[in-house]
Amino acid sequence: MRVIFPDPELIEAAGYPTLAFCPFLLSEQGQYPDAANRYLRERALCEWLPRLHVDSDSASERRYIQFQTTASCGAMARRLGGFLDWCLRTDQDWRTIEYSQLVGGWQVGMLSGIASHSGRQLKPTTVNGRVHEACLFLVWAEERGLRGRFLVPIRPARTHAVPFPPHVGAHPKQRVGKLPIPRSRLVLPSPEEVGRWLNRVRILKGQVKTMCCELILSTGIRISECNQWRVNTLPHRGAWQIIDGHVVCTIKFGVKGGKIQPGSLEGTKPREILVPLELAERIDYYRNFQRPTQIRRWIHSGESKSERDRRARLKQPDRLWLGERSNRPFSNSQLYQDWTGVPGCSPRWHPHCGREFFAVDLIATHTRRLIEATGQTSAPPMNWLIGTLGGHVRTILTPLLGHADENTTNLYLRAARARLVKEIGHPALRWQDFTDAE
Repeated sequence: MRVIFPDPELIEAAGYPTLAFCPFLLSEQGQYPDAANRYLRERALCEWLPRLHVDSDSASERRYIQFQTTASCGAMARRLGGFLDWCLRTDQDWRTIEYSQLVGGWQVGMLSGIASHSGRQLKPTTVNGRVHEACLFLVWAEERGLRGRFLVPIRPARTHAVPFPPHVGAHPKQRVGKLPIPRSRLVLPSPEEVGRWLNRVRILKGQVKTMCCELILSTGIRISECNQWRVNTLPHRGAWQIIDGHVVCTIKFGVKGGKIQPGSLEGTKPREILVPLELAERIDYYRNFQRPTQIRRWIHSGESKSERDRRARLKQPDRLWLGERSNRPFSNSQLYQDWTGVPGCSPRWHPHCGREFFAVDLIATHTRRLIEATGQTSAPPMNWLIGTLGGHVRTILTPLLGHADENTTNLYLRAARARLVKEIGHPALRWQDFTDAE
């Protein structure tokens, strides 16, 4: 199955603006799977609220899903397309398939690699997402009268005792047959390694991409939140609210969660972050002086007068970051490639790791202050960190990172302790100390 994105202008001109961002599936033979595409439309427009049946109606689970971005709709379509491809290859009929066949057939095949397009074994997280999407589609098909009853057995999820309550939205049930996710640990570079890497980014990728990388490292925002930074996201200088050497900014675009309307990138739950004052001053200078100069040079570099006039008439993008060659906003994948594409960059070092590095650095700094206040001379044990900092981490990190996951919090605490073990007795190391001056 191929995922096709329609031309937004044609769809809007035809009178269907809400579907301009919604992809559809098309088979290799050119067939249009009507039921699957109807499901994608109803999911994209929130006309159907996903739920999974369990053994009794009274125990059904229901969860509200808000408007999704174009990227999320595309990922949903790819997951469903993979399921339909498997049905065609194995001569399965989705109108009659049962849950046990889905888990015993497609799930097992993806784990072994025989049911994946690449032939490679897929990770448990990927498999779980695809099987879950297939389950939602089959439950939807039942409710629309397109197939018989489809039951998904649910069991209570295992929980771990923690010194603070579970976050809002934590679900006490999970699908039987869902693959367990192996516990992992964070493997992050040292501050010295991060400083050397950032120097290479500055030399090879330019000032704009360097500021994007610094923004992720300094605030813990996601790559989409950085890339969707607007011209007015950083308040104008006269309206800066400065707290402990940081400027308060509110981010609305590229954030996870519900969107204000179908296809929009503006979230319904904006959050405040803290941008270091020195970085905020450089961003402000880029916005007010370097960016306009960059745009003017691009207009004047047109090969003909008609081309220069065309460029001058173009509406200026409201996104802040512009590529230094194209003078247009760049994609998340381009920023990702520039982050990882410098010589010597570890395969494990990517933009989401920069977000994790920020969290660990913040916890390590906070812990070091507690150690100094209590007069300790060694790194505290892990149970002390969890008991003492569990609630602190939620209070400090949740508003900045936009999540409050117990397992992720514990990963941050373990990584922070590992870093403190190396740093105790030495001055605190900061990645900025190893970057060249401007």
